[in-house]
Amino acid sequence: MKIQKAPNESKNNFENKYIFNIILSKNKIPINLTGLTISLLILKLGSEIVIDSAHIVITDAIHGKITITLSDLNILSIGNCKTQILLINNKNKKIKFPEFTINSIINNTIKQKDVISQVDVSHHCEHNHIKNVQRKVVDTSTNNTIQFAFVTDLHADDYKNYYDQIVKHLNAVINIESYGILDFIAIGGDIHSGVYKNKGNPKSKLSEIAKILRVSKTPVFVLHGNHDDNSYTVVSPKNPVLSNLITKKEWFNRMIKPFMNGEIHDSKDNMSLYYYKDFYDKKIRVICLDSTDYPIIKNKDNTVKWCGQNFYGFGSRQVLWLQSEALNTLDKNDWSVIILSHMATRDKDLMYNGSNPYNGTLVEGVLKSFMNGDEFSATTSGDYGLSVNANFKSQGPRKILCYVYGHTHTDNINKPVDLGWNFINTASCYSSGIKERTLGTNKEDLWDVIVADKITGVIDCFRYGYGVDRHIL
Repeated sequence: MKIQKAPNESKNNFENKYIFNIILSKNKIPINLTGLTISLLILKLGSEIVIDSAHIVITDAIHGKITITLSDLNILSIGNCKTQILLINNKNKKIKFPEFTINSIINNTIKQKDVISQVDVSHHCEHNHIKNVQRKVVDTSTNNTIQFAFVTDLHADDYKNYYDQIVKHLNAVINIESYGILDFIAIGGDIHSGVYKNKGNPKSKLSEIAKILRVSKTPVFVLHGNHDDNSYTVVSPKNPVLSNLITKKEWFNRMIKPFMNGEIHDSKDNMSLYYYKDFYDKKIRVICLDSTDYPIIKNKDNTVKWCGQNFYGFGSRQVLWLQSEALNTLDKNDWSVIILSHMATRDKDLMYNGSNPYNGTLVEGVLKSFMNGDEFSATTSGDYGLSVNANFKSQGPRKILCYVYGHTHTDNINKPVDLGWNFINTASCYSSGIKERTLGTNKEDLWDVIVADKITGVIDCFRYGYGVDRHIL
């Protein structure tokens, strides 16, 4: 046991100051000690001296280390006494450290080999973190705000063993939803990694994830990502094999149909992966776009030309639907719009892929003309080409609160000067090998609760897990 003097302590103060460093050497789980009871049990000459949390200063654990300081306590002499430390949560579950002998009043180090009730403490800490986010949302929201969770890039499959991790993260989302503070939950795409030659595995995982989310009492919107058609391993051949891809119908039946509750799909395609929903009490329309809406073009050998890994963009029919059905029907001049998709509309300052999504400029042109209450016309060519003629003069200017997306696995906020609304990028829910996102801690998780004010335009992104809150004017 290493013994050393604490800095800046005079010898006269030693009798009233005791410092213990507890090291969780086997299961290094940083523990948020908020709400836990800690007791120091000292065994002396057959009797017990219990020092409770009222006399203990706790430093939250970082990388498995907890520092406990006893101060302002009149203990005559406890040197060479057998001692034990207990951490007790609100369910009376104990983390019990092995007995040790106090050899010094300074820097006693206790190594814990077996942590008891690790799951219970983790759940308790998660609950505290959820409550913290919940308080922020409640304190910020008004009758003019809409509140929603945005969780993106889950990659929830057996690839790199992230599935169990993501199940835990989704249960945390359901936990905060149970407080009744959310208007909806949005899952931002790339639900799985799409690395399987046999699509049976990802299809079953999608169904399991849907089952978790169906507990939600608020609407759930699931966006389609570039990994979600299981094309990651079939992109090497120039023409992907159709039988390896998760079809639009297979995706729709697993990730959209279970949550349908008044959403409006394309009048020409009732299984479209893009749709909108009106929140009448908020006077806000939420539009969910499909940014991997590739055209199905079959080759003679039953392969397909396009897939999620080689087509980033918006299909021609979807752009026309956005203009004529999602926006042109919003004749209420006091309503605002929120746009959600897996990818943003452009590469520069938003995604950094090296190429722009197909028809992204058309989506931007339609949205900008809607916001300004004017006209927009443009034409593109190729397999995805179309001509769009939008006229929103009769509706007048409208407010686009924000465009929220994922895909990049990074946090980003940008308001392109040529457009006029904020793009909000949320990083990946799965930990992606980032050193700081330690498993078994709150920081392994990552998603936002977004509060958008339709009057002021102010947006707050309250972070659950790794990262920081963001305040957007």
